[in-house]
Amino acid sequence: MTISHLIMTCEKLPWNIEVGVRVRRVGSGHTCEGQSLSPEARANSSRKRLTENCHGKLEDGILDGTGARLGMFSARFDGGEVELLFREVHRILQAHHYNALMVHADHGEDFGTQTLDFLGRLKSDKGILLAVCTSDYAEVTASGYSTFRELKFAHDCALDIIPLRVSDIYPPEPPHGPTHKYDKSGSGVALVTLALSPSKRFLDCRGKSAGDIAALIARRLLGDQHQAGWG
Repeated sequence: MTISHLIMTCEKLPWNIEVGVRVRRVGSGHTCEGQSLSPEARANSSRKRLTENCHGKLEDGILDGTGARLGMFSARFDGGEVELLFREVHRILQAHHYNALMVHADHGEDFGTQTLDFLGRLKSDKGILLAVCTSDYAEVTASGYSTFRELKFAHDCALDIIPLRVSDIYPPEPPHGPTHKYDKSGSGVALVTLALSPSKRFLDCRGKSAGDIAALIARRLLGDQHQAGWG
């Protein structure tokens, strides 16, 4: 049976079923939060429900990520709370079959080699850089594989970038100045201004659980255009 046949079948069902929204009886009619549910609205709800079923929606509300775009996390790995939070986000996405990359240099592994490999895959697959925007994101450091380098690579290659806002300070304000060892002129700030301009909408991750953040990212990797904005 095709999806069209399933939708036609749903449209013929009695009004007192649930079709993606909770329906309650009021008198002789059926309402959704007090409003009459038209046949067109019921059909739209049916389509939404069938689409979710086709994507394999799981109990926690995150759709199956098979076939979604590749995403690479770009973050400052300092062992702090933000890193731990996003490692859990990464774990959740992988559990739902998303092609999400995060450098995790175990004992004996080369952090730089992993980063280089992931950036290559990001470019070849036209993936999305998931920029975990702490206040110091994109600071110029001694590392050749810093968040500054990752963001610059994505911008230079015209790759999609999704800023993940985790700090009240946004856009990031990477340290720089005359006393800074690696960035006296403000290259990090200039890159942020260019690559994370106001037109590039962020996902607001402040105060959210790992599961909630994973769900937000999942929708973007699947192509959902509903986005958070500046402010």
